[in-house]
Amino acid sequence: MERLMVVKLVGHGCTAEAWFNGLPLARVTPLATEAVVPAHEAALIGVNRLELVVGPDAGASSAAALLQNAPHAMSAQLHLLLPRIGAAVDETHARTLAHLEWACAAGEPFSLPARQQHDADLPIRFPRWRWLDAPVVQPTAAVTQQAHAFVSGLARDLARGQTESFMTATRLRTEELALAYQRSPESEAARLREWLEQMYAVSRLVWQPLRPEEMRLRPLAGGRLLECLGGDGRAALTTVPDKAGDVLALPLKVSVVDGRFYVLR
Repeated sequence: MERLMVVKLVGHGCTAEAWFNGLPLARVTPLATEAVVPAHEAALIGVNRLELVVGPDAGASSAAALLQNAPHAMSAQLHLLLPRIGAAVDETHARTLAHLEWACAAGEPFSLPARQQHDADLPIRFPRWRWLDAPVVQPTAAVTQQAHAFVSGLARDLARGQTESFMTATRLRTEELALAYQRSPESEAARLREWLEQMYAVSRLVWQPLRPEEMRLRPLAGGRLLECLGGDGRAALTTVPDKAGDVLALPLKVSVVDGRFYVLR
Protein backbone atom coordinates (compact mmCIF):
# COMPACT_ATOMS: atom_id res chain seq x y z
CA MET A 1 0.00 0.00 0.00
CA GLU A 2 1.65 3.22 -1.19
CA ARG A 3 -0.84 5.72 0.21
CA LEU A 4 -2.89 5.91 3.40
CA MET A 5 -6.09 7.95 3.46
CA VAL A 6 -6.47 9.89 6.71
CA VAL A 7 -8.64 12.55 8.27
CA LYS A 8 -6.79 15.44 9.88
CA LEU A 9 -8.83 17.49 12.33
CA VAL A 10 -7.54 20.69 13.91
CA GLY A 11 -9.47 22.86 16.37
CA HIS A 12 -8.79 26.11 18.19
CA GLY A 13 -10.79 27.00 21.29
CA CYS A 14 -13.55 24.46 20.65
CA THR A 15 -14.54 20.81 20.71
CA ALA A 16 -15.10 19.24 17.30
CA GLU A 17 -15.57 15.84 15.69
CA ALA A 18 -14.83 14.45 12.24
CA TRP A 19 -17.49 12.11 10.87
CA PHE A 20 -17.06 9.97 7.76
CA ASN A 21 -20.05 8.17 6.26
CA GLY A 22 -21.94 8.35 9.53
CA LEU A 23 -19.04 7.20 11.73
CA PRO A 24 -17.11 9.44 14.15
CA LEU A 25 -13.40 9.08 13.45
CA ALA A 26 -11.62 11.90 15.28
CA ARG A 27 -12.24 14.39 18.07
CA VAL A 28 -10.38 17.49 19.28
CA THR A 29 -10.83 19.67 22.36
CA PRO A 30 -9.33 22.95 23.56
CA LEU A 31 -6.67 20.86 25.35
CA ALA A 32 -6.03 18.37 22.53
CA THR A 33 -6.17 20.47 19.38
CA GLU A 34 -5.12 18.08 16.60
CA ALA A 35 -5.96 14.52 15.57
CA VAL A 36 -4.87 12.46 12.57
CA VAL A 37 -6.46 9.04 12.06
CA PRO A 38 -6.68 6.56 9.16
CA ALA A 39 -10.04 6.41 7.42
CA HIS A 40 -10.01 3.35 5.14
CA GLU A 41 -12.37 1.29 7.31
CA ALA A 42 -15.13 3.92 6.92
CA ALA A 43 -14.67 4.62 3.21
CA LEU A 44 -17.18 3.47 0.58
CA ILE A 45 -17.34 2.84 -3.12
CA GLY A 46 -18.89 5.90 -4.78
CA VAL A 47 -20.07 8.96 -2.87
CA ASN A 48 -18.60 9.46 0.60
CA ARG A 49 -19.84 12.03 3.13
CA LEU A 50 -17.37 13.97 5.24
CA GLU A 51 -18.83 15.98 8.13
CA LEU A 52 -17.39 18.46 10.60
CA VAL A 53 -19.38 18.84 13.83
CA VAL A 54 -18.44 21.61 16.25
CA GLY A 55 -19.88 21.24 19.75
CA PRO A 56 -20.90 17.58 19.22
CA ASP A 57 -22.12 17.12 22.80
CA ALA A 58 -24.93 19.63 22.35
CA GLY A 59 -28.23 18.09 21.28
CA ALA A 60 -30.82 19.84 19.18
CA SER A 61 -33.01 20.38 22.21
CA SER A 62 -30.35 22.46 23.94
CA ALA A 63 -28.94 24.28 20.92
CA ALA A 64 -31.06 27.38 21.46
CA ALA A 65 -29.87 27.66 25.07
CA LEU A 66 -26.29 27.76 23.81
CA LEU A 67 -26.86 30.74 21.53
CA GLN A 68 -24.34 33.27 22.78
CA ASN A 69 -21.48 35.54 21.80
CA ALA A 70 -18.13 33.84 21.36
CA PRO A 71 -15.84 34.65 24.30
CA HIS A 72 -12.81 34.12 22.06
CA ALA A 73 -11.97 33.21 18.48
CA MET A 74 -12.84 29.62 17.60
CA SER A 75 -12.19 27.56 14.50
CA ALA A 76 -11.97 24.00 13.20
CA GLN A 77 -10.53 22.58 10.00
CA LEU A 78 -11.04 19.09 8.62
CA HIS A 79 -9.01 17.63 5.77
CA LEU A 80 -9.39 14.25 4.08
CA LEU A 81 -5.86 13.56 2.86
CA LEU A 82 -4.08 10.92 0.81
CA PRO A 83 -0.39 11.08 1.77
CA ARG A 84 2.24 8.60 0.70
CA ILE A 85 3.29 6.08 3.34
CA GLY A 86 6.16 7.57 5.29
CA ALA A 87 5.54 11.12 4.05
CA ALA A 88 4.35 14.06 6.14
CA VAL A 89 0.61 14.06 6.84
CA ASP A 90 0.13 17.66 5.82
CA GLU A 91 -2.21 19.32 3.35
CA THR A 92 0.77 21.01 1.69
CA HIS A 93 2.48 17.67 0.96
CA ALA A 94 -0.45 15.30 0.44
CA ARG A 95 -3.36 15.17 -1.96
CA THR A 96 -6.47 16.77 -0.44
CA LEU A 97 -9.62 14.80 -1.24
CA ALA A 98 -12.04 17.02 0.73
CA HIS A 99 -11.84 19.98 3.08
CA LEU A 100 -14.25 21.59 5.56
CA GLU A 101 -13.81 24.49 7.94
CA TRP A 102 -15.73 26.51 10.51
CA ALA A 103 -14.79 29.71 12.31
CA CYS A 104 -16.28 32.21 14.71
CA ALA A 105 -14.57 35.47 15.66
CA ALA A 106 -14.50 36.74 19.24
CA GLY A 107 -17.76 38.49 20.09
CA GLU A 108 -19.73 37.00 17.19
CA PRO A 109 -22.99 35.14 17.96
CA PHE A 110 -22.94 31.38 17.55
CA SER A 111 -24.95 28.30 18.49
CA LEU A 112 -23.93 24.68 18.80
CA PRO A 113 -23.79 22.16 17.34
CA ALA A 114 -22.52 23.67 14.08
CA ARG A 115 -22.25 21.33 11.09
CA GLN A 116 -20.48 21.42 7.75
CA GLN A 117 -20.58 18.55 5.27
CA HIS A 118 -19.17 17.63 1.88
CA ASP A 119 -19.86 14.70 -0.46
CA ALA A 120 -16.91 13.36 -2.43
CA ASP A 121 -16.43 10.51 -4.93
CA LEU A 122 -13.10 9.02 -3.91
CA PRO A 123 -10.50 7.70 -6.35
CA ILE A 124 -9.90 4.63 -4.14
CA ARG A 125 -12.05 1.51 -4.28
CA PHE A 126 -13.00 -0.37 -1.13
CA PRO A 127 -14.90 -3.59 -0.38
CA ARG A 128 -18.52 -3.47 0.68
CA TRP A 129 -18.31 -3.47 4.47
CA ARG A 130 -20.70 -5.65 6.47
CA TRP A 131 -22.14 -2.74 8.43
CA LEU A 132 -23.70 -1.37 5.25
CA ASP A 133 -26.03 -4.37 5.15
CA ALA A 134 -26.71 -4.59 8.88
CA PRO A 135 -30.32 -4.03 9.97
CA VAL A 136 -31.33 -0.71 11.49
CA VAL A 137 -31.82 -1.24 15.23
CA GLN A 138 -33.38 1.19 17.68
CA PRO A 139 -31.54 1.51 21.02
CA THR A 140 -34.53 0.48 23.09
CA ALA A 141 -34.36 -0.28 26.80
CA ALA A 142 -34.36 -4.01 26.02
CA VAL A 143 -31.53 -3.72 23.48
CA THR A 144 -29.55 -1.53 25.89
CA GLN A 145 -29.97 -4.11 28.65
CA GLN A 146 -28.76 -6.86 26.31
CA ALA A 147 -25.80 -4.69 25.30
CA HIS A 148 -24.86 -4.18 28.95
CA ALA A 149 -24.82 -7.93 29.50
CA PHE A 150 -22.72 -8.39 26.34
CA VAL A 151 -20.14 -5.75 27.31
CA SER A 152 -20.04 -6.88 30.95
CA GLY A 153 -19.28 -10.43 29.83
CA LEU A 154 -16.37 -9.23 27.70
CA ALA A 155 -15.05 -7.10 30.57
CA ARG A 156 -15.30 -9.98 33.04
CA ASP A 157 -13.37 -12.35 30.78
CA LEU A 158 -10.66 -9.82 29.92
CA ALA A 159 -10.20 -8.96 33.59
CA ARG A 160 -9.48 -12.65 34.18
CA GLY A 161 -6.98 -12.82 31.33
CA GLN A 162 -9.41 -14.77 29.14
CA THR A 163 -9.27 -13.26 25.63
CA GLU A 164 -11.27 -15.77 23.60
CA SER A 165 -14.72 -14.17 24.00
CA PHE A 166 -13.36 -10.77 22.96
CA MET A 167 -11.49 -12.23 20.00
CA THR A 168 -14.63 -14.05 18.87
CA ALA A 169 -16.86 -10.99 19.30
CA THR A 170 -14.47 -8.79 17.32
CA ARG A 171 -13.49 -11.31 14.63
CA LEU A 172 -15.42 -9.59 11.84
CA ARG A 173 -13.98 -6.20 12.77
CA THR A 174 -10.46 -7.61 12.80
CA GLU A 175 -10.97 -9.21 9.39
CA GLU A 176 -12.31 -6.02 7.81
CA LEU A 177 -9.66 -3.77 9.33
CA ALA A 178 -7.00 -6.09 7.98
CA LEU A 179 -8.64 -5.98 4.56
CA ALA A 180 -8.92 -2.18 4.69
CA TYR A 181 -5.19 -1.77 5.27
CA GLN A 182 -3.96 -4.71 3.17
CA ARG A 183 -2.78 -6.79 6.11
CA SER A 184 -3.29 -10.42 7.07
CA PRO A 185 -6.35 -11.16 9.24
CA GLU A 186 -4.37 -13.87 11.02
CA SER A 187 -1.51 -11.52 11.89
CA GLU A 188 -3.94 -8.81 13.01
CA ALA A 189 -5.75 -11.26 15.29
CA ALA A 190 -2.45 -12.49 16.72
CA ARG A 191 -1.28 -8.92 17.33
CA LEU A 192 -4.52 -8.04 19.14
CA ARG A 193 -4.42 -11.17 21.30
CA GLU A 194 -0.77 -10.54 22.21
CA TRP A 195 -1.54 -6.93 23.16
CA LEU A 196 -4.47 -7.96 25.37
CA GLU A 197 -2.34 -10.56 27.10
CA GLN A 198 0.42 -8.00 27.70
CA MET A 199 -2.05 -5.51 29.16
CA TYR A 200 -3.43 -8.18 31.48
CA ALA A 201 0.06 -9.17 32.58
CA VAL A 202 0.80 -5.61 33.73
CA SER A 203 -2.63 -5.21 35.39
CA ARG A 204 -3.95 -2.71 32.85
CA LEU A 205 -7.29 -4.48 32.23
CA VAL A 206 -9.10 -3.32 35.36
CA TRP A 207 -12.33 -1.83 34.07
CA GLN A 208 -14.27 1.15 35.31
CA PRO A 209 -17.64 0.00 36.70
CA LEU A 210 -20.53 0.14 34.25
CA ARG A 211 -23.94 0.01 35.91
CA PRO A 212 -26.93 -1.01 33.76
CA GLU A 213 -28.50 2.45 34.08
CA GLU A 214 -25.27 4.05 32.79
CA MET A 215 -25.19 2.08 29.56
CA ARG A 216 -25.91 4.16 26.48
CA LEU A 217 -26.11 3.17 22.81
CA ARG A 218 -25.37 5.88 20.27
CA PRO A 219 -26.82 5.15 16.80
CA LEU A 220 -24.30 5.51 13.98
CA ALA A 221 -24.46 4.98 10.23
CA GLY A 222 -28.21 5.49 10.18
CA GLY A 223 -28.76 3.07 13.06
CA ARG A 224 -26.90 0.15 11.48
CA LEU A 225 -24.24 0.43 14.15
CA LEU A 226 -24.65 1.17 17.85
CA GLU A 227 -21.72 2.61 19.78
CA CYS A 228 -21.46 1.24 23.32
CA LEU A 229 -20.88 4.09 25.78
CA GLY A 230 -20.87 4.66 29.52
CA GLY A 231 -23.01 7.31 31.15
CA ASP A 232 -20.26 9.92 30.92
CA GLY A 233 -19.80 9.40 27.19
CA ARG A 234 -16.67 7.27 27.54
CA ALA A 235 -16.28 3.94 25.79
CA ALA A 236 -18.15 1.26 27.72
CA LEU A 237 -14.90 -0.72 28.04
CA THR A 238 -12.55 1.79 29.69
CA THR A 239 -9.96 0.93 32.33
CA VAL A 240 -9.52 2.67 35.65
CA PRO A 241 -6.74 5.30 35.52
CA ASP A 242 -3.22 4.02 36.20
CA LYS A 243 -0.72 5.79 38.45
CA ALA A 244 -0.06 8.33 35.69
CA GLY A 245 -3.77 8.94 35.20
CA ASP A 246 -3.85 7.21 31.81
CA VAL A 247 -6.67 4.92 30.71
CA LEU A 248 -7.16 2.33 28.00
CA ALA A 249 -10.39 2.29 26.00
CA LEU A 250 -11.68 -0.47 23.73
CA PRO A 251 -14.34 1.12 21.49
CA LEU A 252 -17.20 -1.15 20.48
CA LYS A 253 -19.52 -0.33 17.58
CA VAL A 254 -21.92 -3.21 17.18
CA SER A 255 -24.62 -4.45 14.89
CA VAL A 256 -27.50 -6.54 16.22
CA VAL A 257 -28.88 -9.42 14.17
CA ASP A 258 -31.60 -11.64 15.65
CA GLY A 259 -30.65 -10.52 19.15
CA ARG A 260 -26.95 -11.33 18.70
CA PHE A 261 -24.25 -8.65 18.93
CA TYR A 262 -21.44 -8.38 16.39
CA VAL A 263 -18.59 -5.87 16.78
CA LEU A 264 -18.05 -4.43 13.30
CA ARG A 265 -16.03 -1.29 14.13
